[in-house]
Amino acid sequence: MIKELLFILLCFVLYSCKSTTVHKENFTQPIKGDWTLITTPPTINYPSIAFKDSNSAVFSSFGDTVYYFNYNLRDKDLILTDEKNRVSHNVIIKLTKDSLIFKSLLEHTTQQVYIISRKN
Repeated sequence: MIKELLFILLCFVLYSCKSTTVHKENFTQPIKGDWTLITTPPTINYPSIAFKDSNSAVFSSFGDTVYYFNYNLRDKDLILTDEKNRVSHNVIIKLTKDSLIFKSLLEHTTQQVYIISRKN
């Protein structure tokens, strides 16, 4: 009986020590290039995004607005810093040579799916 209780206690302790963070893996595919949104319905902001060699990013809108950011990739986190030094963290679900999927992107709280339109 005591062995069973110790075993249960040990299992509980091991489970409690288990990390709750998302498994971190570095992407093997570079994010650099021009990407086109294919999520439907299309959104006004960010139908196309471009990541440049200089860690700068340019996001467009269907309006006349162009958004400029500095970016860093840290594990599955795209960190964007705007011209006013505001920082946003955007979780990347998938990054391959031809697709880029965000859990959410800036103010868009739904999944955003992009395909590569031109590689830099």
